[in-house]
This record gives sequence, C-alpha cells and structure tokens, in this order.
Amino acid sequence: MHLIVALLAAFLFQTDAAARCIDPTLDYQTVIDACNEAIAVSPNDPLLISSRAYAYLQMGEYVSAINDFNQWITLEPNSQIAYHNRGVSYANMGMTDAARADYDRALQIDPMYVDAYINRALLTRFGGDPAAAIPDLSQAITIDPNAVPAYVERGFAYIDLEDLGAAQADMDSALALDPLSGGAYMGRALIALNQLDYTRAEAEYTRAIELGSINPIDALFGRAFARMQLGDYPGALDDYNIVIAFDPGNINVRVNRIEAYMMMANFQTVIRECDDIVSLNTGYTAYCFMHLARVGERTGDFTRVVVSATDYARLLREYGFFNESPVLNADQPTSLDVVVTNGFTAAYRIAATTDIQVFAERLPNNGSDPILVLVDASGQAVAFSDNEGGRTDGAARISYNVPQPGEYYLLVAYAVQIGDGVRLSVQ
Repeated sequence: MHLIVALLAAFLFQTDAAARCIDPTLDYQTVIDACNEAIAVSPNDPLLISSRAYAYLQMGEYVSAINDFNQWITLEPNSQIAYHNRGVSYANMGMTDAARADYDRALQIDPMYVDAYINRALLTRFGGDPAAAIPDLSQAITIDPNAVPAYVERGFAYIDLEDLGAAQADMDSALALDPLSGGAYMGRALIALNQLDYTRAEAEYTRAIELGSINPIDALFGRAFARMQLGDYPGALDDYNIVIAFDPGNINVRVNRIEAYMMMANFQTVIRECDDIVSLNTGYTAYCFMHLARVGERTGDFTRVVVSATDYARLLREYGFFNESPVLNADQPTSLDVVVTNGFTAAYRIAATTDIQVFAERLPNNGSDPILVLVDASGQAVAFSDNEGGRTDGAARISYNVPQPGEYYLLVAYAVQIGDGVRLSVQ
C-alpha cells in the first residue's frame, strides 16, 4: 500500500512539474526550475525541452538555450520553430552566419514562416545592406498583410536608404493595424529628425515612451536630442538624466548631457563632467577638450582656452586627422562647403604669409553651430572661436596675425554632432 501511495505521489509530482514547465503564465525562472524537474524524469520530451529552451532565450541565457534547441532539433529535425529560435539565440550572441543558416533552414521547412523572414531581414539590415533586407520584409507582408513588425522594420530599412516617403507609409500602415505600436512611433520620430522637424520628433518619441512597448533608453535619447534642437535644454537634461539612471556607464549620453549643461551656462558641471570623461580615456576625450576650451572662452579663462584647444589638436593629430589634410592658401580668398565625415572635425592645412581670416557658417537646414581652432606647426592652439562667445547665430570667426610665414592647421568642428556641414571662407 505504501509503495502504491509513493508511486502515485511521484506521478502527481511529475505531472505538476510538467504542467508548470509549459505554463505560459509563470515567470521564466519558475518555468526553467519546473522543466528541470520534469526533464529529469522525461529527458526526451520535446515539449518540455522546447519550453525550457524558450525560457532560457527570454532570460538571455543563450548558450543554455542553444543546447536545448540542439536537443530539440535532434528529437524533431523538421521543427522550423526550433531552427528559428536557435537562430535568434545565435543572433543575440553576434554569431550572424550561424543565425542566418538557421533562418534559411527554417524557411526551407516552412516557406510561409513570417518571423523567419523578418529576423533574416534584420540580420541583413544590421549587416549594412538595408536594400537587401527589403525583399524578405515584403515577402513577410505578402504572406501576412497584418504583420506589424514587418511594416515597422521595412520602414526602418527605407529610413536607412533615405526613402522617407516609403518609410512614412510603412510606419503609418503599422499604426493603422496596431495603434499601440511603439516601434512605429519610434520610426516616425526618426523620420521627423531626418526632416529636421524637431517638434514632431519630440511628440512621436513622447508617444512611444507613453506606450511603454519599446526600449525607453532609445526613445529618451532621441527625445532629448530633439529637445536640444528646440532649445529646451532643461527638458533634454531631464531625459538624459533618466537614461543615465538606467545606464550609468553610457558615455555617449554623458557627452550629450555636457552640451545641455553648456547651453545652460552651467560651466562648473561641464568642467567636472569632462574631467571625469577625460580620466576614462575614451574616444570622447577630444570632444571634452573642445568643450573645456569653449568654457574657457565663455568665462574669459584664456589659459584654459589655449591649454584645452592644444590638447584637442594634439589628440586629433594622434588620431590621424591631420594626415593628408587639404591645403588652403590664406593669401588667396577661398570659399568651400565642409562636410565632416571623421566624427565631428575636419582638418585643413593653411599656408599663410600675412593675417588669417576665417569665417564659418552652418549650411541651411543644419542645426549645428561651427567651432574653429587654429593650430601652428608645433601643435599649439593660437586661435579659437566658439560662435563669438556663445552666440548661436550659426557662425564662427577667427582673425589671427601671422608672426611669420608658415603652415597652420585649421580645425572645423561641430558643437553638436549633427548636420551636413558648414560653409567656410578663408583669406
């Protein structure tokens, strides 16, 4: 009798563990624990293994997930879901070739598998070929005209290709199908940024944040950027601070936050933040030296201007920005449009025998003011212009009396890393 009771209890325990293993209402860790119990008794049950694999995937434990997907594929070699989800695990680990092979296999088994088309397209787009991603996304939409993620992702591919009309149409289609699609609002916000419509961008980002169905970090960062362009520096700072609270190590956000402090004339905070970033020796060190030079100019601390601008120029020389710099002749008036492709600075060599006069103004529809640094052959900064002491009229000027004929370097930088360039006049 006792044996029967014990066997019945064991059976009920196993049944309960199996039920919890496949219960979609439970949190993933509880599912994993239950699956461990159930699989210990039934090690070749594909339903239990697939449930644990999916839970591992959602928990970000990709190696464990792949191990379970491998076992699932051994048991059910024609499971398109197993191949697809293993591909997602590989993709999250950066193993794009393995991920693509699994998506391909999933589509061989089931050519109507919409998610496989979408995720294969994401691999293609993030691999740098948005045009090649569009056919997979279009196929997903052909199979399922209500596939909201396919419209959203195709819209992002069109944004990459600068086809903003097609992108807008796809984002609008996604919202017509699902008015709560945070991804579609994110897409429309990015379109607005590309069109320099910062008011609309801010509104679209705000709606995406309110819905809460997207990564809030990306939306807050985007909204902060839009607010910066609208001159709402306190609002931008609020968003940057929230992002920092989520991700304290995000150097990119800290650098952007410095610009907000700069525009609010909170110079002591700019100095403190930049000193911290310089101590970290990141790729943003040169950017902070430029900001410290701006602080010096605006506060009348010209020693700081010279020291910081010289450090800025020194790093750019080390980074190779001075290599093969185009040559301008200060004795012959020159006007050209500068498109900055290396981060946020372009470098020019100037052959001068008399005074050097430089005027720079932002190109139309460019939201970023120019900054000018003139450096002598030894690498010493000899002139610096930050929009004439803080003006935001889109222009910067340098006037320098050349002590003796020689070669100089002119650095043309952006206060904010956006836009398509400045118009430069040198004489």
